[in-house]
Amino acid sequence: MQDRVRGGTQESSAAASSAPIRAAVPNPRAAVDTSARRLLLCFFLSGAAALIFQLAWTKLLALLFGHSAYALGTVLGVFMSGLTLSNGAMKSEQLLLLGRMALQSGHVNNALELLDEANRGTDNHSRAVYWLVVAEHNNGSVTQAQTRLDDYLKLNPFDLEAQHLRVELAREAADWTTGIALQRRIVAGSSSAADYCVLGDLYLRAAKLQETTQPLQKGLEIEPYSFLCHRDLGELQRVTGDMDGAVDNLRFVIRYFPEADPKTYISLALIYKQGQKRKAREVLAKGRRIFPKDPLLMQFRVPG
Repeated sequence: MQDRVRGGTQESSAAASSAPIRAAVPNPRAAVDTSARRLLLCFFLSGAAALIFQLAWTKLLALLFGHSAYALGTVLGVFMSGLTLSNGAMKSEQLLLLGRMALQSGHVNNALELLDEANRGTDNHSRAVYWLVVAEHNNGSVTQAQTRLDDYLKLNPFDLEAQHLRVELAREAADWTTGIALQRRIVAGSSSAADYCVLGDLYLRAAKLQETTQPLQKGLEIEPYSFLCHRDLGELQRVTGDMDGAVDNLRFVIRYFPEADPKTYISLALIYKQGQKRKAREVLAKGRRIFPKDPLLMQFRVPG
């Protein structure tokens, strides 16, 4: 198990606790401009719809009242009353949207202020808490993010979005016990292959090899083309000595997901180097063509 290589993909990697949960946007200004254009388009369309409905109701009420002035007054009164009643909710939703835009563009401090205010004012508490925890984590306040999320889950234990986020935080902190306990709770009410594969991945990372097989196989029963289940099952079989099974699963990953994980090539090369060094070099060469900047892949050598 000393040469064991863990998967490093988006689906299975456990990044350092200081790394953002959401990947940074390559061009923040472009991301903000695109979001702003979409927001303005939504405002335009909603305004156009409101104007159409206002004209339609004015004409219909004019037939009822027999005078267009009464109809117009009624429509305007109802419209302004609706704006007044929805002002608080709209403000919270706007703050939530602006906070997410700031977070996406890398302005974490601004995002924290906006999301914190949205969290205090919105009725949709789960979304505000979710993005506030993401912002706190990306700002380096990992403990605060975990504490906030734990407090929220005590009051809302069936919020799946929050549970998944808490599992992600546990994985990043290498807190396998907490991650496994939470993921088992998710799996108990889930029929998703991804959930079973994540549970198997957590067991594998916690070196609980006997518990690893069942959730991975269950995940493959639900989704035979699951990347994470094949990747982790191949790694488990390699570590436990089932080399034929490991080769089948790792070759499956390289065939159908060649750009997913550079460490898969190393795992397969580790098997081949025992007696098939030419194949080991071929696998490494393919991996280096696809991942020319991966340091571990570039440094790995097959002796002889």
